[in-house]
Amino acid sequence: NKRFLGTTLPIWIYSQADTAKNNGWNRFKRRLGAAPVLLDSAQTALSAGGMKIYMDSKGFLDSEVIPTVDTADRKAQVTYHARQGEPFRIGTIRYDFRDRFVKAIILSDTANTLLHTGNIFDANVLDNERARITNFLKNQGYYNFSINNIEYVADSTAGDRTIDLTMVVKPYMAGYTPEGEPIVEENRVYRLRDIYVFPGYDPAKAVSDSLYNSRLDTTLYRGLKIVYDARPKVRSSILRRTVNLYPNALYNES
Repeated sequence: NKRFLGTTLPIWIYSQADTAKNNGWNRFKRRLGAAPVLLDSAQTALSAGGMKIYMDSKGFLDSEVIPTVDTADRKAQVTYHARQGEPFRIGTIRYDFRDRFVKAIILSDTANTLLHTGNIFDANVLDNERARITNFLKNQGYYNFSINNIEYVADSTAGDRTIDLTMVVKPYMAGYTPEGEPIVEENRVYRLRDIYVFPGYDPAKAVSDSLYNSRLDTTLYRGLKIVYDARPKVRSSILRRTVNLYPNALYNES
């Protein structure tokens, strides 16, 4: 609990409220004061478990956290004794491509990988590598590819505090059959189709004017479908120089 001028005044004010009465005066005292923060052994254990999980994710798989509680004058002091131990490191790195179409493109970019033999095993780095590969593929036309298409198999049985990693690259899950079976497909490359530009769009008119859509006109100019309401206010050539997208180009998220 916070203290006021070195005293426990907020707790005292809170304790003056009559718990049996929920009138304005008692609510004011509870709001002005502060409820006592009580020792909860279950929360203490959860905190120790959270520290253990965090150290495990940073490669300290032999770590342990032991909480101790000292009490005096109805106050408790909790001390967490954390032992990290020696970290585990990455051993071999393998790939399991269950989608053969992305194999070559992922292997062509391994020079930029975040995973290296000998580095400390770090779950955050593994997740960052999934995100890096996903962004790389999305900029190569793989519109539907996501981090969920990548998972890891970690094997620590080799000993000597090493973890052998296998990156599993899965195909795209398109949905489920009526029987509940997953439908998987190869990850496909997407290209741009139609590119619409509406330089004078007025959302207020679109909502309030029932004839708004009927007045729209579309002009095709060098791959752009330019939509106008009434007379154009921007030349098509200016829009073409500004919009760096073309039909049939590879989808590129960036």
